[in-house]
Amino acid sequence: MVTAIGCARAHATSTVQAWGLASLSDDAGLVTSELVTNAVRATGVTDSEPGRSELGHPALTRLRLTVLGNGLIIEVWDREAAPPVLRNTPAADDPGGRGLLIVAGLSRRWNYYGPAEGGKWVWAELAIPADPGPLPRRPPAHVPPPARPRRISRDPALLQRVHDGLKRL
Repeated sequence: MVTAIGCARAHATSTVQAWGLASLSDDAGLVTSELVTNAVRATGVTDSEPGRSELGHPALTRLRLTVLGNGLIIEVWDREAAPPVLRNTPAADDPGGRGLLIVAGLSRRWNYYGPAEGGKWVWAELAIPADPGPLPRRPPAHVPPPARPRRISRDPALLQRVHDGLKRL
């Protein structure tokens, strides 16, 4: 559990910094760690060094970071389809239950959705400041031409099979 959360937080902060959004680095790291903590708990494997017998099925989570317009979207997937529960007032002596409150406080908005493959994606959007500076640009890569010219097949039977196969998709 600790490994997944720490790795996810480090990945989020370093990625956001590499994108030139250093001002969001701390908030992105905290939101990511809260969402990944919930996802890891949903896998049912919370031991930092689980044995093979405890992993009867893959305990997977996914993290996706995206910049859309003026927002940084942080998405975390887990296999549990149950919706996340926002506790408005966790007990003072309760060590947990504040993760989604933190996410809600730091993000412009958050929610979840259930993809076709199952589980759920929980996402949060952080507002990008008006002038974050330029995003890093990758120099265009030179793509050499193919070593030999490509032959185009004019075999009508082959083209018909490809056409029929595409229609079945």
